Amino acid sequence: MSFADLERGQGGFQSSSALVPHLLPTPTNRNYSELIKRGTDDLKTLSTLQRNLPQHKALLQKTSHDFQVSLVAFQRAQKVSAERQRTVVDGVKQAVEDNANSSGAVASSPQSQRQIQAFQSQISPAELAHQESLIQEREIEIREIETGIHELNEIFRDLGTLVTEQGTMLDTIEANVDSVALDTRDAAQQLEQASEYQRKAGRRAACLMLVVVIVICVVLVAVRIVILSLEFPWFSTRVLS
Repeated sequence: MSFADLERGQGGFQSSSALVPHLLPTPTNRNYSELIKRGTDDLKTLSTLQRNLPQHKALLQKTSHDFQVSLVAFQRAQKVSAERQRTVVDGVKQAVEDNANSSGAVASSPQSQRQIQAFQSQISPAELAHQESLIQEREIEIREIETGIHELNEIFRDLGTLVTEQGTMLDTIEANVDSVALDTRDAAQQLEQASEYQRKAGRRAACLMLVVVIVICVVLVAVRIVILSLEFPWFSTRVLS
């Protein structure tokens, strides 16, 4: 390795390592994942609560659609963030490895040897250890982002199942409503028929009662005539005449 290569390596290391502190570990990825999980659970709870409320079908479908669109946008942002951080970390790792290899470089002249020693004095072992520690932290964060992406895929599957269940459930509710409406119409027809039958039966019963009353009246009149004939013989003679 020449001294010119070493100088180029120094510039690459400084420019790459300067990017690492800007990739600070933030809790946003974990917080976003928790919010997404909570939102998914709330959506499932909302679906459970609205099973008997088919009038909210449009609102529930719109909420599910908007939530899934937001998840897609967040998943894309996570992928871009993971790719960019991976690119920077790989560049810094390469720069650290190049500087570590430069410690074994052989100088072609006493002047080059002095320049190599001066360069190595600028990059202390503590600095290298610090950069390696930052790289490890960034790699951990990248793995967390990738884990969040996998979790989002699971959530998408859950939402797909949820939407399917909602569709089946709402179709079942609509079918039951139609069935109840049909049964109600049949029941109304049966009640109307029963009412008509009762009216006819009432008229027949009234006619029958009238006939019975007439017969009873006739019988009572006949009995009364017989009694009067027995008591008053002349009454029977007058009646017969």
